[in-house]
Amino acid sequence: MGKLQGNSSLVNTNKISIKKQNLGGGRIKINKRTNLFTCPFEVDTTTCPTAGLSNSGWYKGDNTSRIGKTIAPDGSNTAVEYESLDTSSSFVSQRFLRYWSPNTRYEFSIWAKSTLGEATDGQIVNVTKDGGVDRVAIEALGNLTSIWQKFTITFTTGESMNSYITAFFCADITAGVRFALWGAEMYRYD
Repeated sequence: MGKLQGNSSLVNTNKISIKKQNLGGGRIKINKRTNLFTCPFEVDTTTCPTAGLSNSGWYKGDNTSRIGKTIAPDGSNTAVEYESLDTSSSFVSQRFLRYWSPNTRYEFSIWAKSTLGEATDGQIVNVTKDGGVDRVAIEALGNLTSIWQKFTITFTTGESMNSYITAFFCADITAGVRFALWGAEMYRYD
């Protein structure tokens, strides 16, 4: 067996060279996605007030009660807690008609969790694809738990649109259940 010997002259003569390259002026093009919701992270019907579903801010149904702020997934005190008082007219929503187009791909997401009780009715996310009965939804039963989770749906709209275009969050949730919402996102893929 031979011996391994270190060659000190190799260590002294080997150099690493770093060269800068001009790649289009040093700019990298990134496709920027803009969240189209108003006041997206504080899904709060008091800090982003509206005149109802005909406006662009956050709105709550008649059977939804705002409880207050709670700890969000990022550790801030910006999540908002609500309680469903009845399974009908219970929701937090935002209208987005000006962004709605036929034959267009959209993505909706929100962080949600249950803070009291178990939801056996309702949906975490419910969005009309055409303003009518053609809806996409994530059911609350089996999904809305006491752990923060991000819920996302992606879909493409149909041929025709009408004037009733709204995203509902925690819609028609079982009466007496409390839930927290944070970080709503809406993206349109052009």
